[in-house]
Amino acid sequence: MLYGTTPSGGSGPGTIFSFDLNSGTEKLLHQFSWSETAHIPVGGVVADELGNLYGTTARSVGKGGAGAIYKIPVSGGALSVLWVFEGQAGGPAASLTRIGANYYGTTTVSGDNHPYGDVFRLNSKNVVATPWSFKNTPDGANPTYGSLIFDGLQQNAYGTTGKGGVAGMGTVFELNIKTKVETILHSFSGGLSDGAYPISGLVMDAAGNLYGTTSLGGTFDWGTIFEISNGVFIVLHSFSGTPDGRVPYAGLTIDADGNLYGTTISGGDFEQGTIFEWSNGMETVLHSFDGGKDGVVDPIATMTLDANGMALYGTTEVGGRWNKGTIFKITVP
Repeated sequence: MLYGTTPSGGSGPGTIFSFDLNSGTEKLLHQFSWSETAHIPVGGVVADELGNLYGTTARSVGKGGAGAIYKIPVSGGALSVLWVFEGQAGGPAASLTRIGANYYGTTTVSGDNHPYGDVFRLNSKNVVATPWSFKNTPDGANPTYGSLIFDGLQQNAYGTTGKGGVAGMGTVFELNIKTKVETILHSFSGGLSDGAYPISGLVMDAAGNLYGTTSLGGTFDWGTIFEISNGVFIVLHSFSGTPDGRVPYAGLTIDADGNLYGTTISGGDFEQGTIFEWSNGMETVLHSFDGGKDGVVDPIATMTLDANGMALYGTTEVGGRWNKGTIFKITVP
């Protein structure tokens, strides 16, 4: 079973859906409405061991409309709003990360006192605390679609901000959840030797190295793949547009061998985006979207690798039979 969200459609402001890979059928688990507290789910969902899905919405009713956290059974049914964020509109856009009984996430903007966003934690009593509020300079601002990841000790969280930092082009950060101490691992400056504006989050390999993408910057200013190893930042690849794609928005997916997979929102053979692999120091285009029944790649959603490491699943924002987006599968080479 695959589970996901759409930020529009259904009754208007989005849906939660499941897709059965065996039968090829989709089921609507929930249709958001403008009259309910939470609406417009931008991030995906994560499951607990009791058969519930947890997610966020970017907007909400009341308290400034800054989004909410919800829970719903994997089979569908009543949706429970667990928390409503206060302040300016600009709530969570990334999926939650589950660590034990807690769920961690970020907000892009979080009120007049925290205009640059927060890292938040929802505990087992459905109470939200904010271990960190971003300050723009030098630590970053406005984390966007990137979910947080944690190290093996589940003590340090890693993520990106889309803006802020020394040059205002985003950062990679580490946050110790217990001590609430943040460390900037890299501030992006743009230009030929660096990236700019990371929209997505990070992945970590077995050795603890971090990998991610920037939406712009690099040799051609169409985005990069980067690595941070032992505190050293390296640009691994600069996207050129054709044939390898341009502007990666979605996060990377990593397999057991350390191969990286991702998407770009444009470029490729048809200028409609690509699916790419980074392996053994080389980028390979696995697929170029054509924009028709094929789809145009989604700028937000990270692909999911199946349990056997044999196939990737993802979504496109538009295209398909009704030009409203698709769910796709691609076999891993």
